[in-house]
Amino acid sequence: KHPRDLDRSRARLDMTELYIGLDVDNTILTHCYPGIGGRDLGAVPWLVQAQQKYPVRYLLNTMRSGSSATIVLPWLRERGVPIAGVNKHPDQHQWTASPKCYCHLYVDDRAVGVPLLNDGGINWEVFGPVFLQTVGRMCGDPDA
Repeated sequence: KHPRDLDRSRARLDMTELYIGLDVDNTILTHCYPGIGGRDLGAVPWLVQAQQKYPVRYLLNTMRSGSSATIVLPWLRERGVPIAGVNKHPDQHQWTASPKCYCHLYVDDRAVGVPLLNDGGINWEVFGPVFLQTVGRMCGDPDA
């Protein structure tokens, strides 16, 4: 669906898929560009839980490009988090020429209000429940 389908008054989407853009460095793993050897920040269990409960599709939304972006794909797939696109929404070319990766939600350590650890990574112990509740509400779950 097109972004105008968002009912902002209730912060809810009536759709069959919710696209969530994920950053890599300090969001999923501690910063280790151009590799992926950083410490796991604990995002995966929350991402998997959201995917199992709601119609979620993840897009990698990162400043990384080429092989430094795709290097994380097998790591995520092995942990049950498939990625539907890298730095682009699979269908947005049908309705926009914008280079920005279109998502319904963006998860990034640089977002305002995201709880951070001392090393700058997302604190998923705090952020995980908020993430899951937000996804649930956007998917119309009255119990979220």
